[in-house]
Amino acid sequence: MRMPSSPARLSDQIAIIQLLREKIMHSERTESATQHRMLHGSETPDFLESTDEWRRLFAETWGTFLLVVVAAGAGVVGAQSGGAISLGMKVVAPGLMVMAIIYFVGAVSGAHLNPAVTLAFALRRNFPWSRVLGYITAQIIGGIAAASFLRALFGIQGLLGATTPGPGVSDFTALAMELLLTTGLVSTILGTASGARNIGSNGALAVGGYISLAGLWAAPILDEPGALICSRPHPWRYEHYLDLCRRSRAGHNHRRGF
Repeated sequence: MRMPSSPARLSDQIAIIQLLREKIMHSERTESATQHRMLHGSETPDFLESTDEWRRLFAETWGTFLLVVVAAGAGVVGAQSGGAISLGMKVVAPGLMVMAIIYFVGAVSGAHLNPAVTLAFALRRNFPWSRVLGYITAQIIGGIAAASFLRALFGIQGLLGATTPGPGVSDFTALAMELLLTTGLVSTILGTASGARNIGSNGALAVGGYISLAGLWAAPILDEPGALICSRPHPWRYEHYLDLCRRSRAGHNHRRGF
């Protein structure tokens, strides 16, 4: 004859059943979360969350590095290859790179990539002033790293993409043209951005298209079409200026008989 279960054994069986049920529910939740990430991607970090600032600064540095490598590198590789890269390639490449950067880091850092853009967002009160210095520093670091990368590979071919006035163009004319093109870029970004971020297809196509368009018609004014101020910051130009200063000082000392 079968004896009824004791209360202790019955309690243990209930606990085991509850534990198995919790494991099954946890497994189902994990599988559901995995499927959601595969179908919909990971969640976008909060743009105002201070704990994610390091991610935004890294994304801004990485995006600026890639843009400068392409924009300045077009002139460098063109000089290295003896003109294998055409004018159209030089001016379109930065625009295409900006499109890609907006798609993959726009939701994280906003893909400013340029101090003028960061300042414009801050002036419009879409971006806190307390974060401006960090963004500009990240952009400068990214630009210098890209210039160093290009110099390590190719030397100073193409003056590392430095912007210089075209033949017969005065410094004032080149400066006025850069200011105009930068104003147009900032206007395009402010009109298509979501808050202080360049995100989505509209922003990517508009900003990338504007940069390519500006290079196509302004290239004769600015001798290095990929180095328009509208496309990215110019930290690598400082090295070029220092080199010019050293040459000027050497020439001055030579004339004085030193």
